[in-house]
Amino acid sequence: MSLEPSDSTVAPWYGSGTFWAIAAVVVAVVAIAVGAWAAFRSANPRRVLYITMPSAVSLLRSEPEISEGIEVLHKGRPLSQPYLVTVEVLSRSSRDIPRPAFGAQPLNLDVGAPVIELLDSWSHSGRSAVPVPALTVTSTGLHVGPALLTRRHHLGYILLVDGPPQLQVMAEMADIDIRGRADPDREGGWVKPTFAIIMISLGAAVFDQLGAVMTLPLLLIALSVYFSLTPESLLSRLRRRVTKPDRR
Repeated sequence: MSLEPSDSTVAPWYGSGTFWAIAAVVVAVVAIAVGAWAAFRSANPRRVLYITMPSAVSLLRSEPEISEGIEVLHKGRPLSQPYLVTVEVLSRSSRDIPRPAFGAQPLNLDVGAPVIELLDSWSHSGRSAVPVPALTVTSTGLHVGPALLTRRHHLGYILLVDGPPQLQVMAEMADIDIRGRADPDREGGWVKPTFAIIMISLGAAVFDQLGAVMTLPLLLIALSVYFSLTPESLLSRLRRRVTKPDRR
C-alpha cells in the first residue's frame, strides 16, 4: 500500500480571517480611545515652563588660603561673595502661553542674594515680531512679564550677585505647570516617536490585509496625536493648505 503526500498545509496564524477580524475590532477600539485622548489634549493643551538656574559660579575660591588677599570690586564697591548666576525660562508647551495667563502679575524669580547687576539677557521666541517680555531687576531677583510666551520660548539672564544664590519661583499663572528640571527636552521625548512607530507598523499590517479603508483612519489619528490636534482640526489645516491660493 502506497501513501501519497497530503496537499493540505497549515495556514499561518496571520493569514486567518478570524485574526484580522479581531484585529479590526481592536484597531477600532484603540482609534476611539486615542481620538478621545487627542480631543481632550486639544481642549486642554499642555503648557509647561521650566525655570532653572543651570549655572552659579563663584568668582572667589572657597579655600581661604587661596582667596586670602584677593578682592573683587564692582564699580569700586567690594563684593564679599560674588557669583555669576544664569537663570533660564524655557517654554515647552503645545500652545502659546498668552499674556492673561500671568494673572496681571509678573513671574518673580528670586535668587536669594543681592543682585549687583544684570550682565546679559536674551529672548528667543522662534517667531518674528514677538516682543521681548518686560523685565524688572529687583533687589534679589527679577520680575518677568506679563507677556506672550511662545511654545518654544527661551529666556535667559546672567546676573552678578553678592552671596550664595538659591532660586525660588513665585507666580500666579493659571493652568501653567512650572517645573525645575534642567533638561526638559529629554522628558517624555520617547513617547511620540514610539507611538508613531507603533501606529506606522500597525497601519502597514492593516493596509496589507484590509486595505485603505481601515488604514486611513489610523493614519489620521496618529497624526492628530503627534501634533496634539483633534482629527477635525488636522483635517481643517490640511484642507486650508491644499486650497491655499497661489500668491505668486
